[in-house]
Amino acid sequence: DTIRQHGADGLVLLPNTRRGTLLAAKLGYRLKAAVSNDASTVSVQDGKATVKHMVYGGLAIGEERIATPYAVLTISSGTFDAAQPDASRTGETHTVEWQAPAVAIARTATQARQSNSVDLDKARLVVSVGRGIGSKDNIALAEQLCKAIGAELACSRPVAENEKWMEHERYVGISNLMLKPELYLAVGISGQIQHMVGANASQTIFAINKDKNAPIFQYADYGIVGDAVKILPALTAALAR
Repeated sequence: DTIRQHGADGLVLLPNTRRGTLLAAKLGYRLKAAVSNDASTVSVQDGKATVKHMVYGGLAIGEERIATPYAVLTISSGTFDAAQPDASRTGETHTVEWQAPAVAIARTATQARQSNSVDLDKARLVVSVGRGIGSKDNIALAEQLCKAIGAELACSRPVAENEKWMEHERYVGISNLMLKPELYLAVGISGQIQHMVGANASQTIFAINKDKNAPIFQYADYGIVGDAVKILPALTAALAR
């Protein structure tokens, strides 16, 4: 109702998180609006939004022109570069009075979530591990490299969701992190498109993989073919000097 009070049409942008996509669906129903999740590009022409996003698990790009007066979009963090400040542009702030919902949810308790707080979106250097690292214990080798060069640690989706070796918040790829660091060092990552859409915007990609035919080498600027468990300690020692 508040959105309708400020215009008969418009573009509503939300983060592409679990909560954001849930809210997008509810707003789409209430506003009778088309909803598009995980948008990678957005353009507006003649008052209508055109959106592109990954389809078929990242194997293709789908394009949608939204015809409804309102459009509700979710966007992953890091998808777009920050715009340069423009002092000539102005906007309006509308103060909205809080209206309690007719059916409220009562919070009976809270529990702190067990996860490491890290802002990978802003990291200059990222070391990312895949299942090729071999085991959860071997991730310590990547952590030592991170400490030596001042990098943040990330991972592929299978490491977080299948193996449960690392937190969900650290996996790079479709439906999660879209990174643009100065250096992305991929360790034991095969390089499937579902992962690379989240890392391909990196300024420099360095890959370590024992499979010389791994797709990651098609994206990498530099690469080493070999066992990451043997290479990481040597690389850490060399860079720590």
